[in-house]
Amino acid sequence: MTAENHDIVRAAYDVIADEYLRRVAVVRESEGVRVQVKSLIDEIRERVPHGGRAIDLGCGAGMPFTASLAEHFDVTGVDFSGRQIELAQKNVPGASFVQSDMTQVEFPDGEADVVTAFFSIIHVHRDLHAMLYQSIAAWLKPGGVFAASLGKRGKAEDWEDDWFGARMFWSYHEPDVALEQISNAGMRVERSWHETVEAGIDGLPETFFWVVASKA
Repeated sequence: MTAENHDIVRAAYDVIADEYLRRVAVVRESEGVRVQVKSLIDEIRERVPHGGRAIDLGCGAGMPFTASLAEHFDVTGVDFSGRQIELAQKNVPGASFVQSDMTQVEFPDGEADVVTAFFSIIHVHRDLHAMLYQSIAAWLKPGGVFAASLGKRGKAEDWEDDWFGARMFWSYHEPDVALEQISNAGMRVERSWHETVEAGIDGLPETFFWVVASKA
């Protein structure tokens, strides 16, 4: 049922893309999530030379994270929502964008210095996570950096019928399973931690499991 679940996510973001950008991105811009990700991007920028190749999986409308990456890197954003891609192209004209499911998109092996996935792998059915990590490891150059936010708990299917006006789907592994899959894909986990911000997507406290890894 993974394909059907992903189709639901795609359709939902097509519907809510403008409202999501208006309401949710404002929360992330002003509260802890913005600071959280900006700190992580700053760390990556210190490790990877200016102009390095970055792939941003689940880029959405490009704001603010793809835009922040594009200040330093040659970025390709990936999102399977056509409306999100339209917005991203307007918001971050200096980046490139591909409309595709992140589990199906193709990049040459060893091409990327950085792969990021902020608040996006949680929408991929967990049955596909191990395969996705293997693809990410293949895309990265030796020593390349992978940074992502993952689910804080394990749940195969998590649904909300009215999430900003659309039905939405999430899927997560337990953090220890996610770490094992990332390691088995050929990446070395450097840091992992749970972090909570007081005002998340819904204006309520929100916790994610964060991972920074590098190509072994």
